This record gives sequence, structure tokens and C-alpha cells, in this order.
Amino acid sequence: MQGKGFRMHRSRRSAIPLSTLLFLLVGLPLLAQETQATRGKKPEPCTEAKRLIWEGLYHRVNPDEKKALYAEAVRICPAFASAHNLLGAIHARKGMFDKAQEEFETAIRLNPQFASPRYNLGVLFELRGDKARAIKAYETALKISPTHLGAQRRLSLLTGMPFTDRTPPQALYDRSLLQLERIVHQNPDSAQAHFDLAEAYATRGRYRDAIAQYREVIDRQPDHAEAHYKLALLYLNHTRMLGGAQVEHRILEELDPVLAEQLARAIHAREKDDGYLAAVEKMARDFFSRGEEAYERSAYEEALQHLRNTLLYDKDHPEARFLMGLVYTRLGKSREALQEYESLKPIDREKAEKLYQQISHP
Repeated sequence: MQGKGFRMHRSRRSAIPLSTLLFLLVGLPLLAQETQATRGKKPEPCTEAKRLIWEGLYHRVNPDEKKALYAEAVRICPAFASAHNLLGAIHARKGMFDKAQEEFETAIRLNPQFASPRYNLGVLFELRGDKARAIKAYETALKISPTHLGAQRRLSLLTGMPFTDRTPPQALYDRSLLQLERIVHQNPDSAQAHFDLAEAYATRGRYRDAIAQYREVIDRQPDHAEAHYKLALLYLNHTRMLGGAQVEHRILEELDPVLAEQLARAIHAREKDDGYLAAVEKMARDFFSRGEEAYERSAYEEALQHLRNTLLYDKDHPEARFLMGLVYTRLGKSREALQEYESLKPIDREKAEKLYQQISHP
């Protein structure tokens, strides 16, 4: 998902002292560029709506909890385009396509230059089998935000055209990955296809995409023990999920489109101005460091649920039991941790140490 366009020509930027630029960016309120309608509302409810969105994006893992927060944000600040967009995404995931489309279209009406709901609308059309409207939605999203990777990828899959005119950085979409994505596109109900794609995403460090695909596996095959286990591992390794400006950009653009656009442009033109990139990246890191502790606890609790499911469908899974003990220890639940350790079957010491390292440490 991409933020709205924000033009800043090189010649102008070089004329502005860095200290002034930093002040302007840091001083901007969250979603300052949202819409005139949002600005016209009383500040109290819309400020609270932004807090709810932050809570849902960054502090909550469970989809039902996210939905409640986004719905409340829409209720108290109806002109908040990002809230409508996020609520629509939750509706779509639950199969409520009519409600999802209504929310996406509301977000677009409130902010016509917001690429994210147009991309989401394209995905929705695709799910409904309306290829022509999906292509049009992706093309519109790319006109607004030419660097929107999601829209580029979906458009490539639908049209068969090359993903990009030039080689993507770090071979982000190598041929093998694109082939797996095509297999999923052609076999959307195949749990194995989604699992293979999730494994590929995880290997390439695209942890949020991997999580989404493991969830698709579980939606289709709830007793897939290995998908539950791999999902738990990703939640436990929360610093990887939060690391990297490109990964954080998806969330950042929902909260502060101006800063998100600055970051995207700085990354794109890093060879021209490394100092500018470093300054904007630092602001993004500072922005995200505020909620890491709360997200960590939420991720641990979600991981526990998937570890329980792993053991429910595969009782002889010592790695899952070992990790449950570690997570209970981290959450301060020593009694539960002891119970897991006492019931643990023999496990290779080297494997245990490797698993231990997969849980981030402060």
C-alpha cells in the first residue's frame, strides 16, 4: 500500500537547511495530509481515531481486535480515509466483500489520491472474478503511486506482462518467486501452494507477506500443524518483522503519508543524497520505536495460540513445546513454562539453541 503523492524537487530540497526540513517533517501531525474534511472535524475524536489506528496496526495481531479498533475509528471520525480502508481490508479477509467495497469506495471518495484503497479494490475485484475492473484499479493505483509494488505485482500476474522494466533491487521478485505467485494465482484454494509461497517469502525476509500466506494455509487447512508452527516462529521473531524501512513503509503510510512519501523517495534516490536518506530513515525508526514493547507482547500471545494449535494437531512436536516454555518465561508465567519444560521430550541441544536464538532478546 502506498501513501499519497508528495512532490519535492531536488533543487528546492537542496535549498532548505536539513534542520528546517527535519523540523517540518517531525512537526507534522499524523496524517496531516489526509483530507480537508478530516481537518474540519473536532480534533478530539479524530485524534483518538488516529490512536486507534496506531493501536490496530502496531499493537494488535488478532484480526478481530483490529476490526473493532478500525470500526470505532470510523465511527468517531467518519472522514478518516485510512480507517475506512483498513476496515475494508478486514471485511474482505472475512469474505464480506460488499462491506469491504463500500469501505474502499468511501476511502477513495474522501481521498482520491490515496493509492492503497484503489489497490485493495483491485484485489477485491480479482477475488470476485472481475479481471477487467481489477486491472483498471491497479493501473489507477500505479498512476497515483508508480512505486506501488503490490499493484505492479498483481498487474503483472493478471496481464502476463513483465513485473518491471528494470531489475528490481536485490532481486526482490526473482523468477522462482514469481512462478510460485502464479501457481497461487492459478490455484487459490490450494493450501500447499500458499504454504510454498509463504516459505519463499520467509526465506527472502518478506515476513509480513509470509505471515499472510501462512494464514491463507490455515484458512484452507486448519489442522496444518507446520503452518501454525512457522507462523508462531515469525511472530516470535518480532524484530525481523519490524526491521527495514521498506517493511515499515506499509504501516507508516497509513499514519503519516507525508513522511512515508519522503522515505520512499529518499530510498529511490539514495545514490543522489545519502545524508537525506539517513535523516528520513532515522525519523521512521524513531516513529516506530514508540510501540515496539506493546507489539512484542501481542505477538507473543498470538504465537502461543499457534503453538498450542501445532501441538493439538501434532502432539509429537518437541520444538513447539520448547518454544512455548520460552515464551511463557518471557511473559513472566513461570509455572506454565515449567509445565512445558517438564513434559518436553528429548530434543537435540543444538536445535534447541538455534530455536532459542529465533526469539528476539532485548
